[in-house]
This record gives sequence, C-alpha cells and structure tokens, in this order.
Amino acid sequence: MRHMVSVGNAAWNLLFLTTNSSQVNLASMGYQKMHWELKAAGMMLTTSSIVCRQSMRNMGL
Repeated sequence: MRHMVSVGNAAWNLLFLTTNSSQVNLASMGYQKMHWELKAAGMMLTTSSIVCRQSMRNMGL
C-alpha cells in the first residue's frame, strides 16, 4: 500500500510541475490529487492481476 501512495505522489508531483501555474485551480487541487491517486491505484490493481495470471499460465499452473 505504501508503494502505491509513493507512486501516486510521484505522478501528482510530475503533473503539478509540468502544469503552468496560471492553469492550476488551487481550490480543486486536493480533489484532483485524490482522483488521480485513486485512478493510479485502480490501474495498478488491475494490471497486477493480469500479470499474475500470465505468470501462472507461463509456469504451467
């Protein structure tokens, strides 16, 4: 779980740094950060199950 949060924070920081400050709505930053962290966590959970199934298939399980 800690790894997912650090990846989410890294993605958020990259998004924030590449966005022009005049385009950032400070009132919605908290909501946007939570939204992107949830999307990243969901993507990781989906991807990990696919990778696990493929690994099991490759090992003949």
